[in-house]
Amino acid sequence: MALLFVPFMASGKLPSFNSRTIQLKKDGCLIELSFLTEKKKDFEPKRNRFYHWYAFDQVQVNEGAYSGLLLHGIYRVYD
Repeated sequence: MALLFVPFMASGKLPSFNSRTIQLKKDGCLIELSFLTEKKKDFEPKRNRFYHWYAFDQVQVNEGAYSGLLLHGIYRVYD
């Protein structure tokens, strides 16, 4: 199963972000994911949204907040 996170701006163009793609091994699976390499200073998380983020070789999820590098782009799990 693969999830794809791709934000579009009102103009229909992808916003320009610096991102990095890595691979992790967890529970016998290979996980390929992309995350933003820097935090946006003017970004304010919204209380009613879930944020998936990467820190300490783990993917975390929180509602209304994050404390790492936000996932952005691909997220694939290979058995």
